[in-house]
This record gives sequence, C-alpha cells and structure tokens, in this order.
Amino acid sequence: IKLFGCPAEEGGGGKAYMMREGVFEGLDAMLDWHPDTRNTVNKASGLSNVQVLFSFSGRSAHASGAPEDGRSALDAVEAFDYMMNMMREHVPQTTRIHYVITDGGKAPNVVPDRASVKYYLRSPSREVVRELLDRAVSAAEGAAMGTGTTMDYELLSGNYERLPNDAMAELVGRSLETVGGISLDGREMDFARAVAAESGVPAELIDRLSVVVPPADEGYEAYVSSDVGNVTWAVPTGSFRYACFTPGGVGHSWQQVASAGTTIGTKGALGAARVLFLSAYELYTKPEVLEAVKEEFQQRRGADFKFEPLMGNRRPPFLDPAELGAKMPDVQSFASAPREACGATLDQRALSHLLGAGAKQEADTSRLDVFLRSRTYITDQGSSGRCWYFATANVLKGDKQFSTAYAYFYDMLEKANLFLVRVWDHRKEALDSRYNVNIFGRPTWDGGNFMDAVYLIDKYGIVPEDVMPDTPDAYDSETLRQTLRTMLRSYGLQMRESTDPEALRTEALAEVYKLLQTALGTPPDSFEWEGKRYTPAEFRDFLGLGGFGDNYVMLMNDPTRPYNRMYRVEESRSAAAAPEWTFLNLHIDDLEAIGVKSLKDGTRFYFTADTSKDALMREGVYDLRLAEKEYMDKRGEFLSRDVSSAHAMAMCGAEFEGPGRAWRWIAENSFGLARGEDGYVMLQGEWWRKYVFRMAVERKYLTEEQLRAAEGTPETIPWWNIY
Repeated sequence: IKLFGCPAEEGGGGKAYMMREGVFEGLDAMLDWHPDTRNTVNKASGLSNVQVLFSFSGRSAHASGAPEDGRSALDAVEAFDYMMNMMREHVPQTTRIHYVITDGGKAPNVVPDRASVKYYLRSPSREVVRELLDRAVSAAEGAAMGTGTTMDYELLSGNYERLPNDAMAELVGRSLETVGGISLDGREMDFARAVAAESGVPAELIDRLSVVVPPADEGYEAYVSSDVGNVTWAVPTGSFRYACFTPGGVGHSWQQVASAGTTIGTKGALGAARVLFLSAYELYTKPEVLEAVKEEFQQRRGADFKFEPLMGNRRPPFLDPAELGAKMPDVQSFASAPREACGATLDQRALSHLLGAGAKQEADTSRLDVFLRSRTYITDQGSSGRCWYFATANVLKGDKQFSTAYAYFYDMLEKANLFLVRVWDHRKEALDSRYNVNIFGRPTWDGGNFMDAVYLIDKYGIVPEDVMPDTPDAYDSETLRQTLRTMLRSYGLQMRESTDPEALRTEALAEVYKLLQTALGTPPDSFEWEGKRYTPAEFRDFLGLGGFGDNYVMLMNDPTRPYNRMYRVEESRSAAAAPEWTFLNLHIDDLEAIGVKSLKDGTRFYFTADTSKDALMREGVYDLRLAEKEYMDKRGEFLSRDVSSAHAMAMCGAEFEGPGRAWRWIAENSFGLARGEDGYVMLQGEWWRKYVFRMAVERKYLTEEQLRAAEGTPETIPWWNIY
C-alpha cells in the first residue's frame, strides 16, 4: 500500500506532474477521496482542462499628457478577452471558458505596460482542449498585433478527463454503503443549521450527510475538473466523495473551511478512511474483483495509449516567494512596537540593537556592484548536513540543476566503506582508545567540504536533479543516518574479530547499498536527458566539469597558525581512496581580496562560516551589530573552540567599499525561499571577516606568491586539532 501526498490539486494540477514523472507506475489500483457535503461514488468523466496565463507587454506613457507614446497592455488583454467571448459561439456546448484579469495596471492616468489574464479552458475531451488552446494562442497573438504589444503565455496546469471504471465504482460503492454517512450530535446540528441559514440554503440538505447518495450521473458532475483525471489513465481509480462539511456556501468557501475544522470534519475524515480500508481490503482478498477492474481499465484506455501531459515539460508552478512570506518583515515597526521586556526573545533584542546601530539589515540585492544571480531555482537541503555539496553545485551548476540525492548516495556509501577500513586498520588498539572512540562515535556523517564534492564528481559523475530527485530521507536525513550508524557499529565490532575482513566488508557494503536504495533511490547507470542518453560521467564531461577540481584551491583563515603555508589535516578524508584535505592558510585581507577579484570577474566561489553567530537566520542577515558585546577576537574564538565551520554557501554578489574590500556580501543559500530574500542572504563585511573559515576559489585569482605557497609541502595537523 502506498500513500501519496498530492499537492496543489486545485491551481497547480500536482498529480499531472506526478503522473508525468511516473510516480503511479506499477500500481494495481488507486483509491481517491474528495471532501464534500454528500457521500457518493464518482462515475462521471468530468472535464479535461488547462490553466493558462497570458501576459502582454506594451509601452508606458502618461495617459493624458502623451497618450500617443503609449501601447497599452491592458488594451491587448481586453481585445483578447473580446475575441475569446466571440469564440464561445463556435465551440461545442459542453465547452467551458472562463477568465480573470490578474494584472491591469496600477493607475488610470498611466498607460499600463504590463497586463495579464488567466484562462481556464475545459471540455470533456482533452483533444478539444488542445484545439481550444491553439485557438486561444492565435487570438492572443492577434490582440498583441492589433495593439502594438507583445504576448507570452505559460501553461500553469493541465488535467485529463476521468477514465471511468464501473467495476471499481461498484467496489467503492459497496464499501460506502457498509460505512454509511455521518451523524451529527446536537451541537454539530446547531452549527450546521447556522451555516445553512447564513448561506441561504435549505436546512433539509443537512440530511445528506448521514446517507449515501446514488452515484452521480454524467450531467451532475460533468462540468468539473480534477487532476485525478490524469491518474485515472495510469491506473484503475476508484473515486468517491465523503461529507466532512455542511451544506452552505460555494466550493472552497469560508463555510466549508469552518465546517471541516470542527468535529464534523473529523468524523468525515474517519468515515472516508473506513471506506478506503474496506475497498483496499476487497481488492487484496478478492483477486477476481481486481482482475475485473484491470480488464475494464485496459478495454477503456486502449492498447495504444500514451500519456502526453497537457502542460508539456513545464516545471511545477512553485509559489511566488512573496506568497510564501519570504520577504523581509517591517523590522522598524516591529522594533518600535510596545512589548514587555521579559517577553522579548534574544533575536528581538538583537534586532532592536541592530536598528539602533543603523545597520542596513535587508538581505536584498539592490545597490550591489556585482550580483551573479542563479540561473536555476533556489535549492533546499532540508534538515540535512549536505550544505557542502549544495554550495559546490550552486557554484558550478550554470543552468543545470545537479541531483544532490545521487551524490549523497555515494557519499554515504564511501563513508561507510571508510569506517570499515579504519576499524580494520585500528583493530589492535583498545576499543576505548582515543581513535576508536572517535570513529565508533561517528561511523558516518553527512557533512563534508568542497574537496569531498570534487572527489564524488570525479569518481561518480553528475546526474540532473530531475533524473534522481531528493527523497524525504535525503531532505530529513536523521533516520537514515541513525539506522546506518547502528548498522555500521554492529559490523565494526564484527570486523575487529573477523578472520575474513574482505568478505565481511563486502557483506556490510551490500546491506548499506540496499538501505541507501530504499531511502534515496537507485543511482542510474545511464539516463535520457533532452533527447540524448548519458552516463553520469559523460554528463559531467558534457558540463565541462571533468577534472575541474584541478583549477581550484582550498583557502582558510586560521589566525592561530602561520600564514602563507599549506596544511594537511590528518584523517580528514571522506572516502578510503580520497586524499586528505589540504588548505592554504592566508590572512583574512588576502581571502577578501581574492573573493572580490573572483566576483568582479563573474565567478562565484564556495565558502564556509559559523552562521550561528550574530545572525537573524530567517531574515538572512549576518551582522556583528546584532551582538551587544564582542567577547573575543577571531583568534580567541578559534583557540577556545567557540566557533566552528558550520555552514557552506555560494558567494554570488557584493557591494564594495574600496580595492579588495566588500561592505557587504550576498550569498545563495540552500534553505529554500523562506530564508533571506528569495533564498539569498546578506553578510556584513566585518561579520564575514570574523566568521568566515574556508574558501574554494579558482587558482587564477591567487597572486604568484600565493600560487607558489600553494605548491609547498603541507604541514600535518592532527585530526583532533582542526577547527
């Protein structure tokens, strides 16, 4: 049994994207419930539909002072809408066309240079919908031509009509009759009557909650659309409606939301769960029923069916960052709002102090001298320690998004192997020795650095994110890591006593591989991408990243060690065959000058810092003025272990304040859109100087003297003595 979370059913058509990616392949049957005010089985086919956003661009002008200079985008929208209204006379009667103007300008005296309108095009046949779309695009092009504007359109979602299945409907109907409807107690009945009275609907309709209504005929439900329609063409689907709110109000109204949030909604959800259970139970225990369902499905769908998404290859329509609440809050009004002193959090007090210092707290990207904006979407590492690979990918990716799950799979496999090798190499030491306590305490981990990413890319290549997307266990990796740690510790104890360590290591790694397959998916040997087949190594080379690590050098600012020297950290590798981590230690002035040089040349760079210090993480602001008092300088914080290299990001912008200096930096983070400004964070220049640890930059940005130092023999640092 698989339970699918299905986002954006209404506006986004989420299941169409899931269908396109093969999520529902291999299933015998699908059961689907939709909340309602009645209890019934869905048998009607409904309507196929597409959601399209048409955007027009014109030329702004003063509508009274210089109207001849303007080209109104709103005129184009109105002309387009007029033509679409004329089209209604020449389409099948079952067609539905509706629209809303989403942007028509801001002021009557300004000719709007931007305007947009969103359309729904519906029909019982998806082929008619495709024809309607072609006609609508032609009309929009004509409107643009006639008004001297330009037009662009975007398919936001696309749903197939449902493929009915009588055998499945009868099965679900039997389960629904067994469960029955819901009964209301006195308080719930009073609430239901109040909602009905407020909405002006007959109170008698409340009785429908407690009974099962015969399946709706074609006429009753033929004029609605659902992204479940896509699924019905992939797998036999049984759909039903079960009451969880009371009659009153139109669909998606406040009345329905209010009802569903009461015990009425709870009863409805439990009743629907019972129907789902009974239906699944019958499918499991009566093979002849399942066979009849499948046979009808094949007959109705036909042998030559091929799913062709109505929205094409479009990526899912993620919400605008503003809708997600990702914009900076009004911190000035927040800081001046009255509140009890004891109720202010540390972050609130820090924010107030920052405002008093007059800092520029916004993590915005205006006024920057350099801003190398991402050419793909902002990534989200979730609750995992994979920032090092996300940051590396954000430095290198160009317009291609890398699969982080693919890299994570092999990173965990390599670290598991490394643990087993180390256990065998140190088997003669006591289990409570300093070394063994360390490796058994952390047999695997999901942290790393730029050079670890270099090793993985060199050895295993790259696959696009679409080929092997993140899974829940990659996004929130604690359960996977805990399971893996326990597994490896068990094998580690066996390894210390083994007479055939290679056989035991092979067995252990096979079990690790299976666990990683379950959690992360199976890494592909090859894949199809944009019409061509690649291996991961071939795709890496296609991106020009074969051997790219040779062009980079790792830098560090460690004020406790001499500068302009190379260091090698003992036992720092993350794979048995990987080299130990090495770095060139430089003064912070040198790191800053190199970073400025890289950005001015149009090249991002990788860096790590202690992002737990002096930070408003949600707002994406890192500023020394958030601290009311500075207790130690950077050297003191290193010596006392008060700081650590906590997080990696990709530096992509800066506002300069002199040669080789930055007043502030802008970095692309890997915590999605909800932190900072659309996923970007601001680091005050002085904060960066104090809390930056490491950088990975292209060698060409180093001076000749620094390059010579980078070729020097590294001094070894014990594994326990690195920050």
